[in-house]
This record gives sequence, structure tokens and C-alpha cells, in this order.
Amino acid sequence: MKPCAILLLTACTLVLGACANALPPRREARTDAPLPEELTRRLETVRRERAEYPDFRNIPVTPTDVRRPAQFRRAVNGVKGAGAELQAWAAANPPLIADVEAFAAEARRQLGIGPEDIPPANTAAEIEALARELRRRAEPPPPIRD
Repeated sequence: MKPCAILLLTACTLVLGACANALPPRREARTDAPLPEELTRRLETVRRERAEYPDFRNIPVTPTDVRRPAQFRRAVNGVKGAGAELQAWAAANPPLIADVEAFAAEARRQLGIGPEDIPPANTAAEIEALARELRRRAEPPPPIRD
């Protein structure tokens, strides 16, 4: 910051401080002053209207069909134990087929199926016709009337 700006800021602060000190002191509001009779009655009425606090009979009874913390703990530990068992089983039983493409190629070779024997993918028109047929078959039957 430039020295001129610091000097100007300091001067403004001093001038504002002097103006604030020149004002007459504020009178503090008296909180113990007596209230007018009408205002006192109105405040008492409002206080009574808002004094409707619930009592102990409004508190609902403790439900009996909720699990206790120990039961929740057992359930959580059971799920964690089942997860650990599953992880251990998966680690002990690796997949039988590691290379799926090689397995498929070997199966095609053993069956004598060449690439020309694999049917081509359906066209969009064939797929739409199949979808229409499936939608038609999926319609529910009419209701049975007595």
C-alpha cells in the first residue's frame, strides 16, 4: 500500500472518531421502568395463551417391537461374517475359465463350427418385428366375467 493511501486512511479514521466523540452520549433505556397497566394486562394474556406446554401424558410409550442395540450389533456382525465367508470362498474357488475367448474358439473347433455357420446379427426391421410380437404376447388376457 502506498504511504499516501495509509496517511489518508489514518486521517479519515481520526476525523470519524472525532465526530463520534462530539455527539451527545446515548441514554441507556431503563428496563425497570413500570409498564402501563393496559400493556401489563396484554402481556399477561399473551403469556397465558402461549403457556400450553405438553405434559408427560403426551409423551408416547416406548415401542416394544424395536430391536435393542445388542440385537442390531449381532445382525451387523452376522452380515460382516457372511461377507467374510463369501470373500474366503471366492478366493478359494477361482473361476474355472480364465480365457473365455480361447474356450469359445476351442468349443467351436471341437463342434466343427466355422465363422460362416454363425448367424448374422438381426436387422433393425427384424428386431422391431420381434418386439411387436413380444408386446402382443405380453398383453394380459381379458378379465373373467361370472
